[in-house]
Amino acid sequence: MKTPMTISLFIAILGISLSAQAESYRVSHKLSSNMKAELLDIETVETAPARILRKLPYYITEGPRFDTKGIDTTSIYIEEIKNSLSQTERSFLQRKLNIKTSNFEGQSEVRELVTEGPATNRIHLTILGDGYTLQEKEKFFADAERITKNLFSNDTFSSYLPLFQVHAIFTPSKTSGIGDGESNDTAFGLYRMPKGSKRAIYPGDERALDQALRMVARTDYPIVIANDDFYGGLGGRYAISTRSVKSGMIVLNHELGHNFGEVGEEYDGGQVYAGANSASDAKASQWSHWRNDKNTYNAKFLSGNYIWQNLRNKPYKTNFKTQANETLGLELSTVGWSSPDDVYVYVNGKKLDLGDNFHNDRNFYVLDNLETQLGNNTLEVKENIADGDNVLATAFLYAYPQGFNFEKDVLASFATYSDYGTKSYRPTHDGCLMRNMKLTHFCAVDQENMWHKFLSRVSLFDAITVTGDKVQVETPKISGLMVRWFNADGSEIVALRDQFVANRTQFAGAKNIKVSVELQTPEVRKYDSKFKVTKSVQL
Repeated sequence: MKTPMTISLFIAILGISLSAQAESYRVSHKLSSNMKAELLDIETVETAPARILRKLPYYITEGPRFDTKGIDTTSIYIEEIKNSLSQTERSFLQRKLNIKTSNFEGQSEVRELVTEGPATNRIHLTILGDGYTLQEKEKFFADAERITKNLFSNDTFSSYLPLFQVHAIFTPSKTSGIGDGESNDTAFGLYRMPKGSKRAIYPGDERALDQALRMVARTDYPIVIANDDFYGGLGGRYAISTRSVKSGMIVLNHELGHNFGEVGEEYDGGQVYAGANSASDAKASQWSHWRNDKNTYNAKFLSGNYIWQNLRNKPYKTNFKTQANETLGLELSTVGWSSPDDVYVYVNGKKLDLGDNFHNDRNFYVLDNLETQLGNNTLEVKENIADGDNVLATAFLYAYPQGFNFEKDVLASFATYSDYGTKSYRPTHDGCLMRNMKLTHFCAVDQENMWHKFLSRVSLFDAITVTGDKVQVETPKISGLMVRWFNADGSEIVALRDQFVANRTQFAGAKNIKVSVELQTPEVRKYDSKFKVTKSVQL
């Protein structure tokens, strides 16, 4: 169902009084490197225990540090449930409720893309676009629908779809496309950084983003899509990607992996290594229940370069050393390599086969277990067809010891090296899209972790209703749910097991019963109380 909504309706939604004194609030703020906290948003929510909902770096960018022109890249985003507000926070909320106008009034529109279940018990994903002019409104909504379908139709997030509602907000820009190195005249001022790269995309006007997000009653995870046909994005508070058909979903899946799971990278040479997929020691106790290989694998990180070199000027060449019985791992990312003959890659003069996936957007190639020679070796990347757009973005080289396990479905401890030179461990060699950008699935550790994160926001119960003689349990339509009914004395009514509807007559005149809903899925091995919820029912 598609329904238009302007900022006027948004005002009606939020036009409540603080005198209502809701018992709980969802508060988000930005904690800068100097420990100064900036309030970002406050909204009233149903009564809930005070807790942290999300805590992760405000910006998560690809690879090593670079000049961000004054942006504090060490800030932290914190979102929490609070049961009382300070005076400063109450004043902030009052100002928010007093908003009367918007720069987007009369031209913005909201459409509902996924409306699973009751809004109060769902995770809300909101898609905004930047660099779409008023004449490109339908282009944006088509992109938003395509992206939503791609998110939940493959093995990346399909298991979680029943937990979500998805909204799309159109906000017109004066110019089409986004900035390069600085903002254009667009709704949210998205721009590429560093200039000329197909890498990070930053928001230039976060206040405008916040104002636009208020056009829907609730947003748990905002997505911003740039009207741009090439690779780029950002994780952290916002998941940012582009409309690129070839690379947009590659970026978005990865950035949502950060945001949904509150985890860092699994590739080498990055800045953030934290959360469920990162261990400081090889024992990695947090995923011991998933391990099918007790070994620890320490590849040698030979070289990790963010090159961004146009090969028309000169070939890229680097030397490295390997020892006896070591094999080579090579990871390349490229831009503009439209055919297998555009650029040739050589190791010790031997041309490598990169496969058959070539296009002019950002692309990724992973080659493992390559032969090397004892001592000195050479990698050379050389343009063959001089069409002017063959760019080598990154080149990572590894030396693997004899006996290294390359199987993607093996869960063990694999060494990872950050941009700062620190060492941590990840669960798989190359079996997760948090490391291998071209995959469409997470490893078991990341997938299980997201179930825990999502069920901290969504209950397995939507409602229990009693209508006449009918008692009905309503739940998210998740595969693997088990329903059990109990008498007041705790004994199970076995005949009703896995039934969502019962009749009063089946309770032998009891005035009170209990119902439990439990989720069991092969995607989870370590359960807690969120996965089995029991409710009392008065008949």
